Amino acid sequence: MFFFKKKKIVVEVFTHRKGVLECSKPKLAIKYAPDWWKKCPMNYIPDGGFFEDATIKTCPAFVGLYTTGLMIPMWCDLALEMSPIGENHYRWQFADEESHLSSHTFQQINNHLDPNEYSHFKLTSPWAIRTKEDINWMWMQPDWNHLKNYDYKVASGLRNFKTTHGTHINIFAKKHSETRTLLIKHLEPLVHLVPLVNDGRKIELKYNLVSSDEFNNFSTYSTSFLRPSSFCINARKNAN
Repeated sequence: MFFFKKKKIVVEVFTHRKGVLECSKPKLAIKYAPDWWKKCPMNYIPDGGFFEDATIKTCPAFVGLYTTGLMIPMWCDLALEMSPIGENHYRWQFADEESHLSSHTFQQINNHLDPNEYSHFKLTSPWAIRTKEDINWMWMQPDWNHLKNYDYKVASGLRNFKTTHGTHINIFAKKHSETRTLLIKHLEPLVHLVPLVNDGRKIELKYNLVSSDEFNNFSTYSTSFLRPSSFCINARKNAN
């Protein structure tokens, strides 16, 4: 009987920014497993109990999730200052002073959310991804990394990187009664990409630094706030 080694799923990752490549690579999901889970013991004794019980450290659903796919982290600190409920403007600042974001009108989701109560932000990702195989990937927020995060939600979706290569990240944030600043920190996991194939193959990541022109064909670096600098401002009329 002959045994053949399974072919890996090769994922090519591209950027035109050397600092991003050095400091903020997308990696296999297990590399971004939450610290609280890493510190969790295998067993515990419930309050008032006598016998040990298992913790989430051995949960097959959790382990299966974090040993599948890859994650895209935040590539530098981002501060988002959002207006209070009833107003419709915001300010933003990336620590690298190079990245950008934009915002979509809620008419694109048939006004399902009220712009007086929510904000939308589209982070322009410095990464492009390509695969030769025709595989669908589930795009979702890594919820276990965000258990205490009630500030924003990454929109989920389905991607096929054989045909489309961009990785821009859409987030929704709920406004509060007063102006509030949301901080998304460098290396905070934003997106978990899970291949929708059930063949047990491992993923091989290949990184590529390309020119800006090459990167656009796919549709000295700071990662934290070390000094004050001006905000980029996008002011819009208050919604009536």
